[in-house]
Amino acid sequence: MALLERIDKLVEEHREEIIGFLQKVVRTPSPTGSEEAVARLIQRKMSELGLEVTWVEAAPGRPNVIGHLQGDRPGTRFLFNGHMDTVPPGPEADWEDDPYSGRIADGRLYGRGACDMKGGLVAMIFAVGLLRQLGRPPQGSVTVTAVCDEQIGSELGTQYLIRHGYINHDMAVVGEPTDMRIDVGHKGILQVKFETRGKAAHASRPWRGVNAIEHMHVLMSHLRALGDKLQERRDPLLGPATLNISMIQGGTFQNMVPSHCSLVVDRRLVYGETEEQALAEFREALEACRCTVPEWQGEMHVLRFAPAMRVEPDAPVVQLLKDAIRSVTGQEPPVRGKDAGTDATWLSNQAGIPTAIFGAGDYRSASLAANEFIDLEDLVASVKVYMLVAAKATGYLDASA
Repeated sequence: MALLERIDKLVEEHREEIIGFLQKVVRTPSPTGSEEAVARLIQRKMSELGLEVTWVEAAPGRPNVIGHLQGDRPGTRFLFNGHMDTVPPGPEADWEDDPYSGRIADGRLYGRGACDMKGGLVAMIFAVGLLRQLGRPPQGSVTVTAVCDEQIGSELGTQYLIRHGYINHDMAVVGEPTDMRIDVGHKGILQVKFETRGKAAHASRPWRGVNAIEHMHVLMSHLRALGDKLQERRDPLLGPATLNISMIQGGTFQNMVPSHCSLVVDRRLVYGETEEQALAEFREALEACRCTVPEWQGEMHVLRFAPAMRVEPDAPVVQLLKDAIRSVTGQEPPVRGKDAGTDATWLSNQAGIPTAIFGAGDYRSASLAANEFIDLEDLVASVKVYMLVAAKATGYLDASA
């Protein structure tokens, strides 16, 4: 029996188990900081599938789980990577039912994390586990890392595993939702908090105070101008650099002149832009405020930075994915860039691993919003794609012999 036929048969035999386990994982809430319960489920499933399992606790209650399939000969060290944490569900009134229901309807599984990215993580875990049943060990090895902390930068997740020597592979696939396409790059992230300081006074005598919110308004005008300028800074793969004012807070009481205001900006960098370049532009905006308003006082603090990443479209990991998607779906997969950041940036930029991004689910419409879902046919197809990629990368081409 040909390799693809064997993979197809194996995955179909385990279809209900795959879907049932995803339901269980979705029904186990794991917002960033509370990943331990779902990590225990994943640890048990990896063990049931026969993988060598390592529990890596980066901080108390902040685990990462590694499943490993070791080969019997030297060869490619292949890595699958996915995160266990999710964003909060948001207002329950926005959901049609319980955000953690795992409800199945019309070929979709609903719930927070179903798309981003418990579906991809479950698919990768089963892909590596079922690989054992192809009949012989791989050349090299296949590993799947289930990490915490991704939603806020992965300091305790993928970055931690890289720093401590758990990740040292030859190629990698991150299973974020891509709508069954291949992403070969994504924008960088720079999140900055600005603060303005004023002087409190009674609202009936505003001339005795200095209004920090009005001073923030001055800064916002310069940030909007910078955002317009960034639209001209375009990458052919990723589109334009962007700036979004995402949070603002100020004032103490309704009858007081506010003495403090804070603002958070999310800046997305295209490939080639640096953190220092983006920070220099922010400093220029601060200086422009000081020149415009003599008593203006404000400062800037960096909250988070992750560089943009890119892998060459003709890299072996990309070609393996293209061939596997073609074989499993019969479709030619588009190759594109991604707006949102992923742990591929750390695998690529910190660990130097050629990394592509592929998974079921469309993050643009199905993740982070209420009523998040994943298409179950795409979920099952993604397991087959992952298996075929790993099998070809690690010497299963002659597995039928």
